Amino acid sequence: MSSRRSNPSPGTRRPCGRAAPGNRAHRPTSVAALLFALAIWAAPAAAQDQIGGRVLDANTNQPLSGVQVSVQGTGLGALTQANGTFVIRGLSQSTVTVEALMLGYTPWTGEVAAGTTDLVIRMEPRAVELDALVVTGTAGAQQARSL
Repeated sequence: MSSRRSNPSPGTRRPCGRAAPGNRAHRPTSVAALLFALAIWAAPAAAQDQIGGRVLDANTNQPLSGVQVSVQGTGLGALTQANGTFVIRGLSQSTVTVEALMLGYTPWTGEVAAGTTDLVIRMEPRAVELDALVVTGTAGAQQARSL
């Protein structure tokens, strides 16, 4: 008797889920390595299409929540989180004009290079001005009618 095992016929499974020798279709390590290499290669390119950073009160250095940060001329923007951070993705230019707006603060505008993720915007507080309100009335007494 021969000590060699016979090869299973096509279409039969090998025990323990092992792939047949030379069959690369069932090697998860090859697929994982390929995906890892693609992720490393694509990461720097993906970072170039975004900007991010923090918005702070210029007097107190406290983070500002709810600041509207936008890229002029693109329709892209974001609101800052509770910790003052924001990220805007989908940029197509290498340099963009960024604007930050919040009621009670002077608007901020600046040129920023795409890929910047550590931008710090310091906004100056300012008093909110309202239009004057004029109230007029006429003097005169009116007597209530009794029933």
